[in-house]
Amino acid sequence: MQTTYIGQEKFIQRGGRIFRITEQSTEAATNAEWADGVLARENVRFPNGRMSHEVANEMLEQAEDTLLDYLCVTA
Repeated sequence: MQTTYIGQEKFIQRGGRIFRITEQSTEAATNAEWADGVLARENVRFPNGRMSHEVANEMLEQAEDTLLDYLCVTA
């Protein structure tokens, strides 16, 4: 997870966007990073029968939805 400062405030930076840091946004950013890593590798079947890319896409979508709640706009 990459962070940045604007003035004295610390923010999460992801994909050219910044998000307010909270427990939920930090967890979402971590989950999104995990999903990005899984999607960068070959699609494999997990022991429970699900495909890794399917799970990663679901996790990424959920993480991005959560992060939108903490999106900050800068001018």
